[in-house]
Formats: sequence, structure tokens, C-alpha cells
Amino acid sequence: VSYISATPSMPASITGAIQACAGSTASFTAATSTNATNYNWTAPANATIISGQGTQTVTISFASNFVYGDIAVSATNCVGASAPRKLRVYNKPGTPGLVTGGAYEVCANTSGTYSITPVVAATSYNWVAPAGATILSGQGTTSVVVNFGSTFTSGALTVAAVNTCGSSANRTKAIYGKPSTPGVITGQSGQICPGLTLNYSVAAVMGATTYNWSVPNNAVITNGQGTNAITVQFNTGFSGGS
Repeated sequence: VSYISATPSMPASITGAIQACAGSTASFTAATSTNATNYNWTAPANATIISGQGTQTVTISFASNFVYGDIAVSATNCVGASAPRKLRVYNKPGTPGLVTGGAYEVCANTSGTYSITPVVAATSYNWVAPAGATILSGQGTTSVVVNFGSTFTSGALTVAAVNTCGSSANRTKAIYGKPSTPGVITGQSGQICPGLTLNYSVAAVMGATTYNWSVPNNAVITNGQGTNAITVQFNTGFSGGS
């Protein structure tokens, strides 16, 4: 007669595919646990154990609204239960993380490399280049080389993680070539008499590295050329201008 004096060890692993499409069924098996007489399984949200509860192998049905979650199994005996071993399973893969690669001063007729970290349960990656650009290499992988053609100005590079269950939401990275036109210039525009010194500015422009200002005749920039805020001195002879 065997005598059990301790709870079972936690199962070392759960074997089974981590990809579980909504509306499908799949089997999962726990590794043998020392002193176990039973195996207690729990299914993730929107999934149901349809056979095998209490044994090392269960069949689980994944409902149409299944997204992802943990399958868990504890080994049990008359003394107690082990800690649960978990396996996370996924329907469609999650949205990729941030895209690394140049975002500003991406000039026409150049190329750049963009990448993401691998996404769990993804088997491929679908990249879409912005207008005026093309994917040169790496489509389907976590890293692509993008060529920016002569017509490229700015746009969005997108990537989605894909498996046989479907596609994730897109991850988007905005890429800028030459900057856009600055917004409204703020500063005094009327009653400007010779001898005044006044400040003018624009909101910072995304992707701009410098700002080129010009002033009317008989006015000079005394500070800030190259930035988005300048100081202008109006001298004798000033009568108006842009």
C-alpha cells in the first residue's frame, strides 16, 4: 500500500499550441507530477473544458469572443494541491509595440530600417509604407527596409501582427520629410513705430530643426534667428512690410 505524505509537485509544463482561434477546440497536456492522483484544470475567459477534467489531458473549446487568457492546471492528491502551472494562449496576436527607426528629416531618395519586437503568437507581420515610399525588404518579418522615393513628403508607416486566426490592430509611426508650413505668426502687427523692439513667434513645427525668418526693410532680427521665436528691432525709415 502506497502512502502519500506530501502534496504533488507543480506540473513542469503544459504542452499545446499557444495559438487558439476563436471557435476552435484544442487539447492540452500537463507533464506528470510526482504523487499526483488528479489534475485540476481551469480554462481562460470565454473558453470551456469539454473533456478530460481530472486527467493529464483536456480538450478546450474557445468561444467566438475568445481573445486570450491563461490555461491553468494543478496536480492534486489526498494531502492537497500544487501551485498551478499556467500557459497563456492567444486568438489573434496583440498589437505590435513601438516601431523603432527614423521619424524626422527622412529625405526623399533615401532608405531607412524600421523594426518592432516580436509579438507572442504572431507568425507574420504585415507592413504598409507611406505614400511615396516602398518596402524594399523584410515584409513579413519584424524588421523592414523602407525606400523613400522622390515624391515622399510625410506619412505613416504601419505594421500589424498576423497569424492564422487573424490580424492585430495596426501600430503606426509618423514619418516626416520636409516640415509642414508654420502656423500663424504671433506678435504685434499694427502701430509699429521706428525705434520699437518686438517679439514674434510661431508654434513649434513637428520635425523642424531650424526656422528661417525674414523681416521688412529697415528692420533687423536681433535675437532668435533659427528658432521659432525672434526679436525684431524696427529702425528709422521703417514704414511697413511682412
